[in-house]
Amino acid sequence: MEIGNSVFMQYQKKGDGAFVQLPQRNVDFGGGLERLLAAVENQNDIFQTTLFNSIVRAIELTTGKSYRNNSRLMRIVTDHFVAAAFITASGVAPSNKEQGYILRRLIRRGLDNFYQLEGKEITPILEL
Repeated sequence: MEIGNSVFMQYQKKGDGAFVQLPQRNVDFGGGLERLLAAVENQNDIFQTTLFNSIVRAIELTTGKSYRNNSRLMRIVTDHFVAAAFITASGVAPSNKEQGYILRRLIRRGLDNFYQLEGKEITPILEL
């Protein structure tokens, strides 16, 4: 499992293709919280970490389906609802324009995938 990427910046590429040493060398690390948590919790799947586990379990309970056999749909539902929660928390409301339209699409796709799992009651998931 890849946890993150380290980028060592020490050269600048000039227009003619030549590289010159930077006055200050830098290291940039790119690693998401989810991947770091998966590594700490010894999980191969971010949706099995404590960050997402309660949502996945609620989907399993409300649909009667197992994550093992339906991981793709459950990941989509979880990811879309988490994204929608963060967007809503930033003050965006569903609408026909700009960020509101993106939020609407996230909610719609999350619900579509939830209903593909034959989910009937969405409230327990939304209450998380």
